[in-house]
Amino acid sequence: MSTIDGYCSWVAIHASSRRMVNRLTAVTAQLELLGEEEPPSTIGGSPSLLESLRAEMAASTRGAKVLSDAIALHLPSPSVTNLFAVLRDAIAPRERYLRRRETRIVLAPIPRAIEIAIEPDVVLAAVGAVLDVLLQSALPSETVHIAYERCASSDVLRASLLTRATPPDGGLIESELASLRTWLEARGGSLEVVRAETELSVSLAIPSALVQSDPSA
Repeated sequence: MSTIDGYCSWVAIHASSRRMVNRLTAVTAQLELLGEEEPPSTIGGSPSLLESLRAEMAASTRGAKVLSDAIALHLPSPSVTNLFAVLRDAIAPRERYLRRRETRIVLAPIPRAIEIAIEPDVVLAAVGAVLDVLLQSALPSETVHIAYERCASSDVLRASLLTRATPPDGGLIESELASLRTWLEARGGSLEVVRAETELSVSLAIPSALVQSDPSA
């Protein structure tokens, strides 16, 4: 399982556990209201049964919260990552493949001080996944261009393949990057795949560390 797939699995499990906690909390509140509105004789015939149900629901809610908190420990802790360093580290292990295929990655000027609010290992896997998808579609001697744009709350990377062949179906590419999309959206980012007649591009909107550290944000 890849870093991204593993992360998204824990995100999904954590989201499910949080929904369980919220549901149990809501049912407990409804039980309290029922006890106030209905006499004990209409709820099983005795106050002790109502108290037993209350205690059981409270214990279940506590147990679900403990489980949710334990699952949260498996999620990577948000940290600050240098965007230029991530790109450098993502490209480096693919240089041999690029030379063999006579394929190039052209990196637009990116400020070396740009910081993003994502842990290094996960964002490195994310950028690598995008590069691999594009390089798999590239013919020998073709070029992948990587551009950078600063948006209101995100740093956007756009990787584009200009190809002599017909680009693969955009839906197929989106399915290959489904885990990456889930991860980005969970963090407040986004992923967009655009397919044109001779171009395939993937844009990653990554939360900016500058926004995360701004107390007014």
